[in-house]
Amino acid sequence: MLINPQRHFVKHLADASKPLLSRSLASHSSTNPHHFYTSLFCTLIHLFLRCRRLSKAIAAFSAMRDYKFTPELPHWNALLHHFNCAGLVHQVMLTYQEMIFSGVRPNVATKNVVVHSRCKVGGFDKALSFSRDNEDYRFMSDVVTYNTLIWGFCKFGYVEMGLGLVSEMVKRGVNCDSFTCNILMKGFCDKGLLEKAKLVMDTMCSGLITDGTVVPRDVVGFNTFINGYCKAGEVSVGLQLIRRMTKESLLPDIVTYNTLIDGFCEMGDVDSAKSLMDKLLECDISKVVDGEKCGVVTEVRQRPDHITYTNLIGGYGKHQQMEEALALYKEMLGKGIEPDVVTFSCVVNLLLKTGRFSEAKYLFHEMIRVGVTPNHVTYSSLVDFLFKRSDAMAAFGLKSQMVVRGITFDVVVFTTFIDGDMKGVECLMQQMKAHNVLPNVVTFTSAINGYVKCGMLEAAIGILQDMVSHNILPNAFTYSSLIYGCFKAGRKEIVEGLYEDMKMRGLKDNIFILNAFMNNLKEGRIEEAEALFKDSLFKRLVPDRVNYTTLMDGLFKSGKDSSALEVTEEITAKNIGFDIISYNVLLNGLLKGLHPTEIIHKIVLTAASEAKRADIIFKVHKKLVAMGLNLNLNVFGNLITILCGLKMTRRASSVLEEMSKAGFHADTVIYNAMIQGHCKSSHLQKASDVYSQMIAEGVPPNLATYNILLGGFASAASMHEVAKLQLEMEEKGFAPNGTTFDILICALGKSGNMKESIRLYCEMITRGFIPRISTYNVLANNFAKMGKMKQAMELLNEMQTRGVPPNSSTYDILVTGWCDLSYHERSMKKLCDAEARKLFTEMNDNGFVPSKTTICRLGPVLAKLGKVAEAQRLLDRIYKTKI
Repeated sequence: MLINPQRHFVKHLADASKPLLSRSLASHSSTNPHHFYTSLFCTLIHLFLRCRRLSKAIAAFSAMRDYKFTPELPHWNALLHHFNCAGLVHQVMLTYQEMIFSGVRPNVATKNVVVHSRCKVGGFDKALSFSRDNEDYRFMSDVVTYNTLIWGFCKFGYVEMGLGLVSEMVKRGVNCDSFTCNILMKGFCDKGLLEKAKLVMDTMCSGLITDGTVVPRDVVGFNTFINGYCKAGEVSVGLQLIRRMTKESLLPDIVTYNTLIDGFCEMGDVDSAKSLMDKLLECDISKVVDGEKCGVVTEVRQRPDHITYTNLIGGYGKHQQMEEALALYKEMLGKGIEPDVVTFSCVVNLLLKTGRFSEAKYLFHEMIRVGVTPNHVTYSSLVDFLFKRSDAMAAFGLKSQMVVRGITFDVVVFTTFIDGDMKGVECLMQQMKAHNVLPNVVTFTSAINGYVKCGMLEAAIGILQDMVSHNILPNAFTYSSLIYGCFKAGRKEIVEGLYEDMKMRGLKDNIFILNAFMNNLKEGRIEEAEALFKDSLFKRLVPDRVNYTTLMDGLFKSGKDSSALEVTEEITAKNIGFDIISYNVLLNGLLKGLHPTEIIHKIVLTAASEAKRADIIFKVHKKLVAMGLNLNLNVFGNLITILCGLKMTRRASSVLEEMSKAGFHADTVIYNAMIQGHCKSSHLQKASDVYSQMIAEGVPPNLATYNILLGGFASAASMHEVAKLQLEMEEKGFAPNGTTFDILICALGKSGNMKESIRLYCEMITRGFIPRISTYNVLANNFAKMGKMKQAMELLNEMQTRGVPPNSSTYDILVTGWCDLSYHERSMKKLCDAEARKLFTEMNDNGFVPSKTTICRLGPVLAKLGKVAEAQRLLDRIYKTKI
């Protein structure tokens, strides 16, 4: 009777889940109705949970207990596990209580599920109490129980408490395993405490804190450690760890390489990430190369997978290198690697950012065709783009698809629709309420912003009141949108009240509020706008491109051209960058009907390059040409040099071809720019090809040509090519200059040839050249690694004598060098600690912030006996806001 309403649902799912249903029914004889119905209820509950019909699963469980059907222990454990996996933590406890009430005795597997359910919501008191309450059932917690507790502590940032459980494990005779070690390591790595993570690995794997039980190191542990260093921005240390892995007969897997590649991408060094994939994952032979740029290749061929490519595509996309990202996607498909929903979503988003909607739409349909279901991220990107191009019908069509496909509408999806569909704000808010999706401050602000854009100021203010009534506090962005709307509508009397209300809530001004006030003042009241801008700087508000553009536009229109140009210089000096609007304001202000010259072309293109986007550079270039710029060799040279400086060598090559068709021939300066672009992109073979082309066409190289090539090959640790170029350079009569010596000394120092690097250093000094700070740092670092701190300090004295001030890296090298020597040479500990303290004080006095590695090394040096942990925490707090 009870099961009849669900009959159609069970029948529907029985076909898709036949093995599960068959196993459940076959395990109980039909001659025992009690067992049959119990099994059937358990199966029904599992099916409901699998289909995310949570309320029906809970109702089915309640019905089973109402009918006094009592499962056996394995079924109880399965129910607990499935409720826990579905996130129904409260139901886990209810189910456990029902199990005890029905007289079924739990086992350690039961305990582990319940402990996990409490840990994942931070209920540690109950989890610990439950794990230690064994008297009634006479079974002990096992390693899984303790690992679960440690995982819970680490998840919520209480790693030290998790580490404390290891001693309890030892006392109770529970052996730690590699999972214990890896969980603790990940906990410390997530908090940025890499030295403690290393200590955990070293001590647990040597048996020092595990009662003699040696926990074997595994690839997962090393991957965790490498990931920690990559997140801290120390990818080079992660690369060194691969060497350690191979020494311990552990082979890096694809996860190892993906972690390193993602680390390079997060640092913005996408070219090194690509180089790592090209040079390491495709190799067959074990090889060690320079620790700054690569690592170790195992004897097992490792090939890139879809995650590798997705990381790289995302990395290129973040840094506006769209063409490279899309070329990589094509390469991925060409190699037969199937993209997943994350890859597809990433590429769709990149195509939309570059305005290539037809290609994004094709790719969207292609992913459906190959069986990859788009998720809410894919749909949100498309919907947002369609609304921005005023194609609301297409956006609503996608919304219908989402409903049909069962895509979950989260707060991001709803906010995207609210941002695009102003007429449907009220309806969308009701839908959010019906779906139990709580609007956040971004949702409300989007609604307010939309009403403001439509001129519906009263409705916008009503949303603000509704927002406050929901106990969601508005932020500065909410107020900035309203203030902008009031100025636009001429309701200046409301602005004062809104601004006062914002200040009463303790909110600080932001750049959007600044721009709203400046826009209001720039027409005829430019002096007030200037004063307001200067006041924002006094308040430590950092103006953005829009603020500067507004001010620059007002100054040009008021005839204050010199002041406007000062604003332009400030934009460049602060690396804020220009966009197409900024360039239009600048060009219109500068030219005012005049024809642009080569010098203006160079100045404006240099400013445009700050955006690091080829499309903006070409738009500015074409605009200047349209305004009457005369195309000649210098103009083409400016464009090629700027593109190569940004490593956009493909675009630069196309300009070179266009230049040749126009009848201009590249000179030494242009060839040098092309070679440098290829070297910066780690395309050394292409750089060599351009050099060969240069020689073949009779264009003479100069010293700068050789320095560029030497720097490129030195960065790749190709010392054979460096020596070959050095010989060729001498044969052609080029004497090395200071840059040449700097390149060679650094290359030799990093390759470990300390003797030759010192010889060249002495020759450099003899010839009257002053080394750069980076050269001194490489030499000092080598001395520090060898424990020769006396020689490293002599270098510091020489630097200061020659007028080369030390930088933050110099102090990091010297301080960590003395700390390491203090650790290894106990007889010299007092002397080493004193030197480290002295340099640390000097570093602080000069305004430098120590690196995380330096801070970790300083803890034992600065602390009193038994206070190392406190000293480390104090250092972390002091420098947390500075790093």
